[in-house]
Amino acid sequence: MIDRTEASRRREKRERKGGKPAGARTRTLSPNPRPPPSSSPILSRARARFFTPPTSKQDDDPYVRKTAAICVAKLADIAPDLAEDRGFIAALAGLLGDGNPMVVANAVAALSEIADAPGGGCPGAAAALAAPATASTLVRALNECTEWGQVFILDALAAYHAPATPAAAEALAERVAPRLQHANAAVVLSAVKVLVAAA
Repeated sequence: MIDRTEASRRREKRERKGGKPAGARTRTLSPNPRPPPSSSPILSRARARFFTPPTSKQDDDPYVRKTAAICVAKLADIAPDLAEDRGFIAALAGLLGDGNPMVVANAVAALSEIADAPGGGCPGAAAALAAPATASTLVRALNECTEWGQVFILDALAAYHAPATPAAAEALAERVAPRLQHANAAVVLSAVKVLVAAA
């Protein structure tokens, strides 16, 4: 068995040679935009006054845009006035037209959470979901989303979109009807909500 003095002598000898002790971690700069898991507790306690307007809409990585949508929902929960005044809700509404269905589903989830917040949330969130152009964008993204993304989109369509004409209601029903045979019961129930709201 090696005593502590012998172990400390070996460590000092390694450090003099410039070697790193066994088990030492090195920090490298990675092109991966995802933060390391160890930073999550730190990022979740960030104060709202330190946030700057998001530039994530221009980011090439859909994971960054999806995460930005979730962060705006957290910011709106902490400081709704700040989220509205600094343009975060408008930036989030811009993500509804994103080409990646994962980003669209997370933007819808974030806007729905903000609009349904106690105390009214941010009025811009409900207005973004109720815009007539939003419905067609969400229906297009519906086919490519994961099943939970489909649930978020269908719930938003049921809650915020009322078709203006019978023809629009029929077109929406035709797009949503195949979801009634989905394997996930949540998707089926959300599709029923849309059909009932459109009727």
